[in-house]
Formats: sequence, C-alpha cells, structure tokens
Amino acid sequence: QVPINNKGSVSGSIRRTYFDKTIAKSVDEIPDYYFYDGNIKGFYNLDDKNKLTVSVFSGLDNLNFIFNEKSSNETGFNLNWGNKTGSLKWTRVFNPRLYSNFWVTTSNFDSEFDLSALKILEKNKIKDLTIKGNLEFAFSNSFRTNFGFEQKNIHASYKEDAPGFGIDVSTDPKHYIGYVQSNWKPLTKFEIDAGLRYNLFNSDTTYQNLAPRFSMKYRLSDKINLRAATGVYYQYLHRIPRFFMTSIWSVSNKYQQESSSRHFILGYQQEINKDYQLEAEVFHKNYKDIYSFNQNLVVEIEPEEYNDLEEPIYKNTKGIFNNVDGYSTGFELMLRKDVGRVNGWIGYSYTKTRYKADNINQGKYYSPRHDRTSTFNLVSNIDLTETRGKWRLGLNFVYSTGQPFTEPGSGYIIGSSPSSPARYVEYYPTKINNIRFPAYARLDVSLTYKKKFKNWTLIPYIQIYNIGNRKNVWFVNYNYENGIPEIKEHYMFPILPTAGVNIKF
Repeated sequence: QVPINNKGSVSGSIRRTYFDKTIAKSVDEIPDYYFYDGNIKGFYNLDDKNKLTVSVFSGLDNLNFIFNEKSSNETGFNLNWGNKTGSLKWTRVFNPRLYSNFWVTTSNFDSEFDLSALKILEKNKIKDLTIKGNLEFAFSNSFRTNFGFEQKNIHASYKEDAPGFGIDVSTDPKHYIGYVQSNWKPLTKFEIDAGLRYNLFNSDTTYQNLAPRFSMKYRLSDKINLRAATGVYYQYLHRIPRFFMTSIWSVSNKYQQESSSRHFILGYQQEINKDYQLEAEVFHKNYKDIYSFNQNLVVEIEPEEYNDLEEPIYKNTKGIFNNVDGYSTGFELMLRKDVGRVNGWIGYSYTKTRYKADNINQGKYYSPRHDRTSTFNLVSNIDLTETRGKWRLGLNFVYSTGQPFTEPGSGYIIGSSPSSPARYVEYYPTKINNIRFPAYARLDVSLTYKKKFKNWTLIPYIQIYNIGNRKNVWFVNYNYENGIPEIKEHYMFPILPTAGVNIKF
C-alpha cells in the first residue's frame, strides 16, 4: 500500500496456495488442488465533496481429483472455476443532507468440469455489466430515506457434452431495479425501517415484481433490544446444485420463473455485565421456484435439434431443471465478548430445511444436500501476556451435523460382452438423501507474536488447521468388485500447519 499525494492510496495483493506442489505429492488425503487470487484497490479524494474508488479482482480455483490412484484404470475429474470483477465508485456529498454513491461494475464467472472417464465436459459462464446509484437524504435527525437504481446487462451460457446428448443454452437478459427505503425514529426507543423494491427482468419473457421490506427495533431497557423483520425477496440468477460438488448457474426465462422467498424474523439482544452480548433469533423462510438438475432429461424431454451422430441437443432449459419449493425454520443463539484479554464468541444454530418437487420423492418433502441441522461455533482470541497482543492464542472450533446424501439400493452391470471385457456399473438409488455423512468437526489453532520497533512491527505466527486431524467426509463413491459395491470415503483437508511473518512499516 502506498499513498498518492496525500489525497489517496493504492493497495494490492496476490497469493497462491501450493498444496499441489508440496504436501499433495506425499499425502494421499490431500487432492491436487490450488487457487490463486489478486486484487488492486485505489482511493482518491478529488476534493472535499468527491471521492473515487477503483477495484479490480481476479481469482481461480483448480481441482484435479483421482478416485482410484492405485488402479490401472484410474478415473477422476478436473474442475476449475473463477471470477474476474472490476468496479469504479464515485462518492459525492451534495450537501449536509444529501449523500450519494454511484458505481459501474463488471464481473465474469466461468467454470469447467471435465469428467473424462465418462466423456462429460461441462462449461458455465455468467457475465455482468452493471450501472447503479444510491442516494441518502436526511429530512431530520429522526427521518432519513435511501433511494436508488440499478441496471444489469447479463450474458449466461451453459454447455454440456455427454454420451448420447448435449446441452447448449445461451441468453442475454437485462435487469432493471428501483428502490426506496426509509428509517424513522418516532420515539427515542423505537425505530422503523420500511422499503419497497421494484424488479423488471427482461429475458425471452418479462418478469415484474414488487418486493416490500419492513423491520422494527424497540429498546425495552438500557440493556435489552427487541427486533422483528419481514420481507419478500426475488432472485433471477439461479444456483442449480448437482449430485456432486459442482453447481450450475442459470437465469430466469420462460421455462424458469424467478425464485422468491418470504422471511419472518424475531430477535432478542441483551447486554450482560457490560462485557457480554447475548443475541437470540428465530426465523422462518419460505422458498418458491428454486431448481435442481433433472437427471432424467434424456428420456423426458424432446430436443430442439440433433448433431451429426444423431444425438439430441437441448437449446433451452425446458425440462432440464426440476422446479422445487421449500422452507427453512430454526433459531440461532450467540454469546459475544468484544473486549478484554479473552474475547470472541460462541454460537449455536438449529435449522430444518426441506424441499419438495412433483417428480422427486413422490412429491414429499426431503432434506437438500446443504441441510445441516445443528451447527456450533467457537471463536476466541486470548492475549497470553500483560502487554495486550504481544503473545496471542487463537482458537476456532466448528461442529455441525453431517450433510445428507442418497445411498444406492442396488446395482447392475451394463456394457459387458464376450467381445468387450469393459463393464460399467449403474446404481439404483434408495430414498433421496436418506442418510447423512458423519458429523463435521474441526479445531484450528494459531499462535502470534507481536514485536514493535521504532518505525516498523514484526508479527511472526504459526497456524495449525484441523489440529486434531479429523477426517471429515467430503463425498463417497462406490467401487464394484466381485459383484459387491464397496463404499470409498474421500476426505477434506487433514492437519495442515502453516508458518509465516507479517511486517508492517
């Protein structure tokens, strides 16, 4: 980070992981994986009322995974995904009552999934160019209003080449947004936020929606706050979870309606002995028109065209995705301490998430892959010396219910003949997501030393990820030998120590 004529600054960073070049070479549990990212940010004060901010980011993740490295017929996949973003922000103070921000932003997401053993290649791209503005006007000390606009130009494409069929969907929708939100304090202890958002999404069909928002906060006493919130939310960009770790991104069209959700939230906050904050929240959220991939699309959908091999090509999303409704309900508890030689927070959440679709699980509710019933978190920083921050111990512990998955109930062999010794195993599933992985648990520990000199500071540190070397299940696959399916568990990262140093001057 360096200054610019006492009116601004420029900062930048770049990093890359080297698991693939180091530990993964000798430890089987660590996959051949790396990521890199970098960003540049610039801030400049044009004058007392105008400021410019420029930001650029680029990042890429790459995973090359082999299912059975010791086998002569090793199979696996390569997956890479990344984002490139940029933004220009102009902040303008028109007068003491009117404050504004204006942006021009762009983003480019793309992913590629290559399962060469099954001859499956999948590519997904989402590009976005956005112009938006937000203004805040203070009518008085007790009443202020935010209002703004947003216009998005989107390009979305999804292509898949697979044995027997192909998918090639591309679209260029536009999204127009206008909103207003007001904050009113009619009483010293009472505060209300209310707003309305208008969406117009223009694809091969047009969607228009009004989304109201409302929340209120009441100070019951000097130490207790009560709050309630509700709202209607719409989304036109859809994340489609897959049977594996990858997801597909798609946008609304005449075959995919906009997704919507209604939120209902009640909260309680209390200060305990000045140093502690207790927060509790209960919530219920309804989801409508979210989507999952249709595994039976080849036999259920009529294609638009055929390739040279007379294989079907699907040119739109009709029937490619299942229409899903659902809900989440639960509560969250948090005890937080922000000051003192020992600080941090403890949190627990209980959530029940259920989905249902007409052609899945006989139209009955089921647990989606991301459902985790209970999650417990502990984050703590402990100053070990009288001089605060000289020696610091950091702890991060997380425990959560295992994710559900669908186990096979039976299997059968196809493609086997006297002239062709190759054979493939297909599995017939049982009830969807009927069992769960073992619980996820992980403890991370860090030790930091801070030494200040005259004009600079030295901060060496040691961090140990997953210090208990817990084998958390990432996913499972099945090996077929002697007619009996054998479960093969694949794990997330094992214990990973890291040492480094920060220098500030």
